Amino acid sequence: MSAQKLWTAFNRRTALAYPYTPQRNIHPTASDRHGRNLLRLFKSYVSLGRKLLNGDTTAINQEDVLRAMRICENRIELRDIDFFSSILEQAMPTDTSIVLTCDKNIKTDESVGWNQLLQVIFLHPISATKVSVYFVSLRTNYVDVYAIGLCRTEELQQFALQISNYLLKVSPGRTFSFRYRLEIPSSFEKDHLMMAFVLAVQLHCHGKYLSLNNRTLMVYKVLCLNDFDTLHDRWFGQLKLTKGEYPFIRKSPDIEDVLMFKEMGWALIDVPGDGNCAYFSFLLGLDNHGRTTFNPHHYDEHGVNFEGGREIEEDALLLEWRKQTLRLRKALRKHSIKLLSKTYPPGQEPTWWWEWGPMDPADRTSNSDSFYQRGLLLQHYFLKGSKTLEAQHHVLDRN
Repeated sequence: MSAQKLWTAFNRRTALAYPYTPQRNIHPTASDRHGRNLLRLFKSYVSLGRKLLNGDTTAINQEDVLRAMRICENRIELRDIDFFSSILEQAMPTDTSIVLTCDKNIKTDESVGWNQLLQVIFLHPISATKVSVYFVSLRTNYVDVYAIGLCRTEELQQFALQISNYLLKVSPGRTFSFRYRLEIPSSFEKDHLMMAFVLAVQLHCHGKYLSLNNRTLMVYKVLCLNDFDTLHDRWFGQLKLTKGEYPFIRKSPDIEDVLMFKEMGWALIDVPGDGNCAYFSFLLGLDNHGRTTFNPHHYDEHGVNFEGGREIEEDALLLEWRKQTLRLRKALRKHSIKLLSKTYPPGQEPTWWWEWGPMDPADRTSNSDSFYQRGLLLQHYFLKGSKTLEAQHHVLDRN
């Protein structure tokens, strides 16, 4: 049978109708849990991917990283579709539908139970810019054809003939009619193979593919990243910032600079400007890297470790963090003295020290004392402060 005889006449009125009823709204709504801009987030994923591949890759699955980068850079390959399909089967398992990816020829899959199937979706890349999708209904014997990119009629008909011959082998005695549904322009989605996969997902689940938009396609990409986002976020830190855990943090104001950084994918955390903001930030940074040396749940104000951690009443937690801030100040003073007296003693400073480090003996002493001054108590650094310390320790007077 010739390729042309398989096709029914194109009907503009029915072309935009769905080939199944009812239709389901299966568009994923979950996106990035932090509400970050997805385009910028994809760029961050690619940046991390390059860093991982250029470093020690023994601790990661290199193919997982390369696949994530292909997703983010709109250049997935046919082998990626098979991986995505496994995610699809886990999310929406069914014995009556299957998605088959085909290169130049259709390969026989002995594992397919054709007696149980009600529909089959064939996904066929024609070139880097053109992909065709064929929705086969084994109940109606119709095959609906979709094109992504400017596919030529003969290209669609040629593969339709392959499908027809294949179906005669797996389901003898049946004749299928092919009908052209619609073409999705190349400009709709840069990654044409990803667009074809998402369309196949919609057909597989009887979804409303006509309501797809760019946002939905990006969310599908997030789902196909297969936990790469977890690796990405863990690389940048493990901190879960809640006011219950860190009572000194504040909600960031919605000012222009803050919104700009949020748009770039950064989660901004504000701390009170009471003269200890740098120390609060330092404590958060240590926790973020898994260093709990100054976390009151693990150490007391004298540096005694609590094996397994300790519970602290909510009303007392802020005071305990302030005690750790004072302890951090003392530790910084101690290390500052060591740095100035042993690591870089007077007369043995490197050349770069001449520009950045204190040279005068009095400056060296005040540099260390700026962290902590012997004999001062917690109240000298918080609440009302001390006017004599305001310039030296940057403590604000709260009177």
